[in-house]
Formats: sequence, C-alpha cells, structure tokens
Amino acid sequence: MELPSISARNNGSRIIDDLSKALNSDYDGCLKVLRQEFKSYGRTFRTASFAPASSLNADITRLYEANRLTIIRQLHYSEKNENSLDITILINAIPVITIELKNPMTG
Repeated sequence: MELPSISARNNGSRIIDDLSKALNSDYDGCLKVLRQEFKSYGRTFRTASFAPASSLNADITRLYEANRLTIIRQLHYSEKNENSLDITILINAIPVITIELKNPMTG
C-alpha cells in the first residue's frame, strides 16, 4: 500500500473523513472498523489486529504487537467550551470506551 503518496494528497484529510464516516455509520460502526476495516481511496485499511491463533506467522504477530492501547484522563473534545470526558480508552487512536466518574459526595 502506498500510504505516504496517498496522505500527501489532501494531507490525508480524505482518509480521516472516510474513517470518521465509517465509525459513525449505522452499517459500519466502531466494532466493524476495529474488527475488519474501512475503505478510502479504493483501498482497504485495517485499524487493529487481533491475537493470532498461533505464533507461526511472524507478520500477523508483529501487527498484533503493534496495537496501542491508550488511556486518557480528562479528554477535552470541544473548542467552544470546557466539555471533557473523564476517562477515554483508545485502541490505535480510536476511542472505544468513555467513562464518566461520579463523586458520591457531590452527586
């Protein structure tokens, strides 16, 4: 795949737009994008790799080991106000879990 030459055109904004559409789609959605793929520029992009059944295929094992799990505390998502998510868990930069923390003393 020629990702560097693709991302040079439009600064990769079309790839981001296509990913965003797939994540927000009723048909695709976050789970399908993570488990399978999304398409952009007529190509298929995988966003995550899952544990291989065996370690016989080194390429698949490397892809699985390259996954990144990120936990962010207080993720601000708006430029217009101070709205934020208390905890966000991301897999390869795709948010998959958000957590709102509550204080029992203040409600």
